[in-house]
Amino acid sequence: MANAYCINQVLGTPGAVISAVVEMLVSAGWTYRASGDGLSGYNATGKVFTSTNGASGATVALGWGNPGAWARIRDPGGTREFVVQHDGVTTGLSMRLKYSPSAKFTGGTPSATVTPSATDEKLVRGGGTDGAPTYGTWVSNLSVAAGPVIFMGAAMGSAPYGFWFCGQQQGGTNQHISTGTRTANLLFDPVLSVVEDPDPYVLMSSAQNGFVATTATQSALDTNYTLNTAGSTNAYLAVMSADGTQWLNVHPAAFTVGGYNATSHGASIIGSVNAGSSILNPSSFSGKTEMLPVPYLRTQLISGTTTMTQIAGMKGWSTLTRWSTGYRSPFELDNSKNWICVGSFWVPWDGVSQPIGY
Repeated sequence: MANAYCINQVLGTPGAVISAVVEMLVSAGWTYRASGDGLSGYNATGKVFTSTNGASGATVALGWGNPGAWARIRDPGGTREFVVQHDGVTTGLSMRLKYSPSAKFTGGTPSATVTPSATDEKLVRGGGTDGAPTYGTWVSNLSVAAGPVIFMGAAMGSAPYGFWFCGQQQGGTNQHISTGTRTANLLFDPVLSVVEDPDPYVLMSSAQNGFVATTATQSALDTNYTLNTAGSTNAYLAVMSADGTQWLNVHPAAFTVGGYNATSHGASIIGSVNAGSSILNPSSFSGKTEMLPVPYLRTQLISGTTTMTQIAGMKGWSTLTRWSTGYRSPFELDNSKNWICVGSFWVPWDGVSQPIGY
């Protein structure tokens, strides 16, 4: 199928945000396999929803905005599945997101309020149980006085079916890269890995600072190798064992160049939002900002300690993203409009549309 995009969407309710993500995937060939409206509506084989509910947050039969509403969706290749559920909070949105690499969500006792289970399920965001879920913050604030939140995303319609999605607060200086102004960050990134890798994908979710805003954010990932499924900051998660059981944090690694900095260890040339010495100059040939490939890995030692990292090593190379090597405003395009810069990442774009705030 053709790629699908979410473009310049102002989504004022939790149901509208969740629906936008799922329907973007459906437009790229994903399918509903079951869903529940959080009240009494349940469809064991497909989509139950007929509305996204209103701004009041009132419960509506068959509405996506109801607390506990959920959906099970499957990729176009018939292999991987997600179950997404949310809490219905009107000013923001917290969600519970589960991922099944191959076994599929065919277990449990699903109902309008209870999600199904899979024998290989991986928790991406939230916690609790299927019958008593807890939720991790995903949209930090939908009611922003300084300006609306603009939602963007893209889902690839051909294998291996990667996708990305995020919101960016607009207004004042917030249309530039700034901590906390990006929200609802989600990335499903197919990676180039070894043939023994049972699931060559990396999943990222966060409520703010998604797509690695700064080198400081990047460095913080070096010290956090515990599963971060409920916090607001980045969580890059991937299978890191041949049997598929080890679901661990990975991180997108920085590139460095030799040269002066505070520790004389070389300067990072990606991930920085400051127009200082820690970025790579534009190409001396074209005058344009460079793009660099993104490696995902786990370092041998946890930064600043003598603690060994569990299962250190390479996960793989991103196929959906590229690093930006300099200061870029979010939702800024390359010349062909086939890439859009979000935070420090370039991600696929439709080749036509102008983002709000460009």
